[in-house]
Amino acid sequence: MISAAYDLLFVLPLILAAYSSAYPFIMQQDAPQGLLKYLMPLLICAVCLSFKHLKNKGRIILSAVLLTGGLTFFLSLPADGRLEGLLEYSSGIKLALLCLIIWPAGELLNRNCKLRAAVSFILFAALPVTMIAGYTAGKMCTCMLLIYLLLNLTDLYQLYSVKEGDTEGKKHLVFVSPFILAAFLLISFIPVSEKPYDWAVVKRIGAIVRDAVLDVADALFESGDGEEAFIGFSGKAGFKGKIKNNDSVSLILNTMNGSDQALYIAGRTFDRFTGTGWEEGSDTDGVERRMDAVETVCAVMEDTEEGKTTDVMMKISLYVKRKDKHQKTLFLPAKTFVIKEDEESRGRSYATGYYKLNRRSGIFEELLDRKTDIDNAAWNEALKELGIKDEKLSYENYLAYRQDIENRYMADITVSDKMREYLDGLLDGAESDYGKCCRIEEALREGKYNSEPGELPENISDAASYLDWFIFEKKEGYCSHYATAFVLMARSCGLRARYVQGFLTKLNSIGDSEVRSGQAHAWAEVYFEGTGWISFEATPGYGSRQGWKTYAELEEERAAAERKYADPHQGEGEDAADDGEDIESEEENKVTVIHWERILIPVWAGVVLAAILFAGDALYKRKKYETMDENEKCLYLCRQYISYFRRVGCVREEYETVGEFRNRLSGFIDDEFLDFLGLYERLLYAGEKAGEDSRKELEALRKPLKAHIKLKRKELREGQEKENSREVEDTLDF
Repeated sequence: MISAAYDLLFVLPLILAAYSSAYPFIMQQDAPQGLLKYLMPLLICAVCLSFKHLKNKGRIILSAVLLTGGLTFFLSLPADGRLEGLLEYSSGIKLALLCLIIWPAGELLNRNCKLRAAVSFILFAALPVTMIAGYTAGKMCTCMLLIYLLLNLTDLYQLYSVKEGDTEGKKHLVFVSPFILAAFLLISFIPVSEKPYDWAVVKRIGAIVRDAVLDVADALFESGDGEEAFIGFSGKAGFKGKIKNNDSVSLILNTMNGSDQALYIAGRTFDRFTGTGWEEGSDTDGVERRMDAVETVCAVMEDTEEGKTTDVMMKISLYVKRKDKHQKTLFLPAKTFVIKEDEESRGRSYATGYYKLNRRSGIFEELLDRKTDIDNAAWNEALKELGIKDEKLSYENYLAYRQDIENRYMADITVSDKMREYLDGLLDGAESDYGKCCRIEEALREGKYNSEPGELPENISDAASYLDWFIFEKKEGYCSHYATAFVLMARSCGLRARYVQGFLTKLNSIGDSEVRSGQAHAWAEVYFEGTGWISFEATPGYGSRQGWKTYAELEEERAAAERKYADPHQGEGEDAADDGEDIESEEENKVTVIHWERILIPVWAGVVLAAILFAGDALYKRKKYETMDENEKCLYLCRQYISYFRRVGCVREEYETVGEFRNRLSGFIDDEFLDFLGLYERLLYAGEKAGEDSRKELEALRKPLKAHIKLKRKELREGQEKENSREVEDTLDF
């Protein structure tokens, strides 16, 4: 996909520039205008790009479709004047030929980026020359040539720049290009005014910058003692009567292996409520966060089937850059297990790895209820799994960490009789600590969000008075109010809860994710014995429980797909037979003549062409196979056999190793047909060289494997038919 996008970026601008320049001279006055006229070059680019990047099977099918379409168009012309009919479309044919000439020229230039850059400079420099000569290039042509020049400059820059991590140049350019293309495509379709430009956009941008500078100045000199404050992260955890949005960028996040629609990044935790705010805890070096991650990994490894830990958690890498050079706080996601400072950034950047939890899975809730007993062996096994060798994370320190949690977060919270009665009714029937937390969370989320709730009443001095005021009187506020209420209510029920302050943002899978000061947020975390800290979102309108499909759910979907495949008419309506009763032809005497030859001949020609090309492709692959050495033949056969499993809905996932794939198939596919996966794994990762005997065994496996796959497909269909019969019988009985 990246390679195809890269090719398109450097060929499409050339084609559009040439096409838009030639269009006024070739086409007639009544030809399509506006965006519609660019449909032809876009289709030609799509076809050429498909021919280059599709596999042989796709190219053959596309060739047959094009032949069928071309013949259908030709035969649809009047039989006595087809050549004359083609001449009517000569202008369009000329433009199509122009595009087809530009495409290979652009592909040749793509082989040498320096030559391509030189050509882009020449083409752009030719624009003023053409103006002097009396020919003014259109806006589309000018924009396309400028885009072509900027893309080449960007490509040259990334070619000679020093990069770390993912150093693939094509990918970098593809990720940058949307910003260039969006700007110039927008410009190209803005109507041109005959009046002189008044620079209104520049004036507007200047006003926005001026307002932003004033907002930042106000934020910097905010005393913090008034009733009003800007939203942003700080070391204090109190309440303001009014908060204002702050759009300045605080952090820049980047990841290469995942995304997160609701990423909570904690900066500080607080454990003691004073009546007017919270006092800070003691997590400044990230040790507590890493300890928590190891505890969670222990629980998952102990209570989850081998190979299915991704049902509960998924590993994501994260790079964090602080925009404020004076900011020293470590902003860390929950379940962070590694922290590495970027020495070259002088303390402004660091890399982390964390586990994203599948909060929508039933397995997750079961894990919390088990209260896994973690011993020394399990702890060390988790450290080994994470690759951690740090004395600060020893099992002895973990026991001390557990005791510290008991001491800090199990303090008794006294509430009023009214609040106790309210909590008893709210939690009635909740069978687990997690269930209690969810009840409290849902109740608070029914409140109203208000960024101007006013100051706290003077009579609030402890947890009891705060809860009575907020739950029974105020019933509205912003994140600090709701997170505080959750923590106090949870503690009053014997749960170990704490107040957390940080940011709530969205982590994009591609490119940088900016975290703005206005995304500062507060939430609650509850400690579950043997699993660790779990976050809860009590603020109305914020966050959601993120998750993904488990192995069991994916298997159920696969089975459902097989059932649908076995009975493609399942679920269709039964009243189609009545449609014809109300339909009568108003022109009974009118006879429609169908020229079947205009349909059958193109279809027949396309089928014949596809058959010839498929036969040629099979012969070519056979000859190529014969020229391979024994090792290459074995790898080729293993990949081919893996593709056979797709016929029964067994597809190897991107994150799945060969061994995990084999374990998943075991029990559904007979083991004798899975043994080749062991050879494939050794060839890929152990450097083993296959011999003639291995190759002969693999070749002999082809027919039995195909027969076995065919049998499995039959079993799936029969099983579906039986299930459908039972459903029909149950329906009739009902």
